[in-house]
Amino acid sequence: MDKKEEELSIYDSLQLIALQDFLQPTEEAFYRKLCRWLSSTFHTSIFDVEKQSLEYLLMHYFEYRLENFSKEDLDKHKRFLLHKEEVINDEDDDEAFAEELELEYLKKQQSKLDEIKNKKNVPKIPLPPDIKMIF
Repeated sequence: MDKKEEELSIYDSLQLIALQDFLQPTEEAFYRKLCRWLSSTFHTSIFDVEKQSLEYLLMHYFEYRLENFSKEDLDKHKRFLLHKEEVINDEDDDEAFAEELELEYLKKQQSKLDEIKNKKNVPKIPLPPDIKMIF
């Protein structure tokens, strides 16, 4: 019997799933990568990191990334996020921008929640046969 006809070991199966997730990242793969990054960056147990909400983890990730942006890069990033051409420089505009960002964020979150509520069949990653035996 050749290698293709043999059942893969749990280790080979997991490695194949990891490779597939690396080449074509899924949301779950991104979440695991985010947890590993936060765990190593902030010297925190991965188990403690995984207990936090996704929003909490992402906020730390985004804030960490923005810390080293120059003023020009921050302005470019603002335009990118809002698809706007003008740069916001004035303090009043910055407050309006922050309010606009918050409103847009809330709208996106609501639409994601609505989308999740309306999904009936959530796609699952098929488990290899030797993993199914464990569960």
